[in-house]
Amino acid sequence: MDKAQPLWDSYHRARSPRDRERLIVHYLGLVKYVAGRLAAGLPDSVEMDDLVGAGMIGLMKAVEGYDPAKEVKFETYSIPRIRGAMLDELRNQDWFPRSVRRKAKRIDAAIHELEIRLGRSPRDTELANHLRLDMDDFYRLVGEVSQSSLLSIEEELRVGKDGTYASVREILSDLRVPSAYDRLR
Repeated sequence: MDKAQPLWDSYHRARSPRDRERLIVHYLGLVKYVAGRLAAGLPDSVEMDDLVGAGMIGLMKAVEGYDPAKEVKFETYSIPRIRGAMLDELRNQDWFPRSVRRKAKRIDAAIHELEIRLGRSPRDTELANHLRLDMDDFYRLVGEVSQSSLLSIEEELRVGKDGTYASVREILSDLRVPSAYDRLR
């Protein structure tokens, strides 16, 4: 018998906030599990606490909506809801529309592919040809992406022809730009 079954029985009889809270505490490990799995594929700028907080909302809704009469394990029912709440939160934090992000990834992939093939940065015409766009459509696409581009200082960018990455912070720290004081000397 599941250790949580007496909690579920009590919760479904009385719907008490106390039983609800006990169930949430009992299943908190699910939230941490889903957050850990999801965080593995996300940039370092995404805070684990934000994922856990959003996942808690998903867990609360799952506890409220779970019907044991349907004979589905709570874990099976709740994990997609917890993950969905986390993904919703990530989408809410991202002011970069998904359609524009897809276009930016398409351009980035084309640039990377052409850099490898050509051994240099591609010209606009080469990039447009590779993307199968005429120049007007290419510039419209680049304009759309560049108007929406804001970088997190922790976001990783491809910096080497070998596909190596560095954060914006690392790139800026390597520029060795003289300070205003140094320029006056």
